[in-house]
Amino acid sequence: LRIAEENLGQGAFFLPRGISDDLPRTLVAGSFYHPDSDWIFLVYNDLSFILVPLAESALITALVGTSALVLASIAVAAAARRISEPISHLTETVSRFGKGEGAIRSAIAERGEVGILSAEFNTMADRIETFTRDLEDRIEERTRELESSVEDLKIAQDQLIESEKMAALGGLVAGFAHEINTPIGVSVTALSSVQYAAESALNMLSGKDVSRSELMAALEQVVSASSLGEANLNRAGEMVQQFKQVAADQIFEERKEIDLRQFLEEIIETLVAILKPARVQVVIEIPEGIRLRSYRGVLWQVLSNLARNSLNHGFAGKPPESAGFSHQVTLIYGAEDGAHVLYFCDNGPGIPAEHIDRIFEPFFTTRRDQGNTGLGLHIVYNLISQKLGGHFSYVPPDQRWQSGRPALPAKGACFRILLPADPGHSAINPSADLT
Repeated sequence: LRIAEENLGQGAFFLPRGISDDLPRTLVAGSFYHPDSDWIFLVYNDLSFILVPLAESALITALVGTSALVLASIAVAAAARRISEPISHLTETVSRFGKGEGAIRSAIAERGEVGILSAEFNTMADRIETFTRDLEDRIEERTRELESSVEDLKIAQDQLIESEKMAALGGLVAGFAHEINTPIGVSVTALSSVQYAAESALNMLSGKDVSRSELMAALEQVVSASSLGEANLNRAGEMVQQFKQVAADQIFEERKEIDLRQFLEEIIETLVAILKPARVQVVIEIPEGIRLRSYRGVLWQVLSNLARNSLNHGFAGKPPESAGFSHQVTLIYGAEDGAHVLYFCDNGPGIPAEHIDRIFEPFFTTRRDQGNTGLGLHIVYNLISQKLGGHFSYVPPDQRWQSGRPALPAKGACFRILLPADPGHSAINPSADLT
């Protein structure tokens, strides 16, 4: 009744569990009050016959839904695994192929997108392998062609060097023949004078009247002419010996110990002969006692080529200002990091800045119309770097006053020849290249 009173104004309500132990909470009740009799009437219905089947149906539905969800999860996992495993396999195959395993191929043969990707990958890999094989064959063929071309170029370079060497030797012969004519001519003249004086003395002695003064004058003329002839013949002999030494150095290239100053004094006459058309004075600023092991013939060829370069470019068409030899070539010695450095400088106009980067290129010349081939400095560069194991460079005017370097002429062309102190080690120093 208490529950009914509390719910009188609420219409129908569920009776809570506990009113009766055997009554579940499935009773729905309604109440109303009769004032005349002061009675409260309760009306209820049992809904268990409706709610229990509904509850059982909900349980079944839940069980079915859960089963369906589990089955769907299993199906999705299986499908994902079926897709992910081939993709992982294909990914690994592609990765190994990219790392250099050119023979690897995908083993996936199933249908679908992954199978199509696998087939396309295999086709691409076959094409790449074929292309790589063809490319390797072409590279090998081109390499053989390049090696053959390099060998031909080396042969041509050797021939050019030999021809340049023979040209230098020919120039030396011509200069030697011209130079030796002077002492031999003087000697011939002196011998003629000796013969004339001797004949005069004999005539005096065979005559009746012999003047002592005249006889002494004739004998003095004999002595003087003999001395002059002897000196010039000795000079000619020295020139022949120098020529023989230079010619032998050109033919028999053997590394020898060289006293640098003495060597330059021996070949200075040949350099003077080369530079004679421009009346060039050769100055040697080399201290005594500088010794190195090198090839005399190659070093002579380097200096003679540089002398001809100065003659053709530094002094061409420019006569000296006076008989005081205003044209000058200077050989200067310096030492850098234990290596020998020889500077060859002239006082000509120098090399224009726009040409400095090209002066060692083969066949580059600004005087092709004068018959120059443009090989002189290129051959010098190769001789120094390959044969002498040194380094050859041009010193621009703005770099001739660096600390640790001897004073170099501010005007004209100046070349730097770096030669190794130890012939077993190269003196090439790319960082010292001033070109």
